[in-house]
Amino acid sequence: MRMNTRIIGPGILGGTLLALALAVLPDDQHQLEAAMWDDYCKGVAQWQREANQGVPAAERFGHPDYENTAHRCPPAEGASLTMTAGMRLAAN
Repeated sequence: MRMNTRIIGPGILGGTLLALALAVLPDDQHQLEAAMWDDYCKGVAQWQREANQGVPAAERFGHPDYENTAHRCPPAEGASLTMTAGMRLAAN
């Protein structure tokens, strides 16, 4: 019995392209998660910086540490390590 090469060739090509596309997705997802984490950390740092300056919660930019994970954020630019290490933020 003879195999139909007109079907096999495009099938192999399509399978290869699908495999390559799936192999690329995790890296894109990692980059997206890293960008989201960076934005979260910057928002928490902004909120804390303004809290330290005495800005009322209703007038601050950024956001509090809703996920209680800011202790894993890198130190914010211009912030001391003691301010960011283990900081507990207001929930306002």
